[in-house]
Amino acid sequence: MWADWGEDCVLYHRRSGQTHFLNRSSATLLQRVLLEPVGVEAASRALDEAQATPELLNHLTGVLLRFEELGLVERVRD
Repeated sequence: MWADWGEDCVLYHRRSGQTHFLNRSSATLLQRVLLEPVGVEAASRALDEAQATPELLNHLTGVLLRFEELGLVERVRD
């Protein structure tokens, strides 16, 4: 369940019973990876970044790993 206030979002994760507060970028990233399994580079395009720098991709990888730790996403392995 989502509540959206422009730059901030609240996500209630039913499975865990936890509430998560997300900024707009994190919410956009999470919504993108929930649509279909994609890698970090494809997920970064959801943020409309002109160029996915190594630093940005490294940061997004960390955010996605945190989402995985929280149980919000599940890593797809080849």
